Amino acid sequence: MLNKHNLVLFIALSIGIWLGTSFQFGDDASPYLEELLKTNHMIGGLVGGAVGTIVSHLLSKSKKD
Repeated sequence: MLNKHNLVLFIALSIGIWLGTSFQFGDDASPYLEELLKTNHMIGGLVGGAVGTIVSHLLSKSKKD
């Protein structure tokens, strides 16, 4: 299940979701780096990357059958 394509996809999705959830849209005074290093943003990125990778794997597997 773990091949080069899935590993790259996991890393890309994790980084994308991690950065996306760290953007602020309010008037908060906390710097971007503090938002980026919050634990819930890191966990969200890892979970999103894992879910995206599993879905991608299952979709590519069903296309081969």
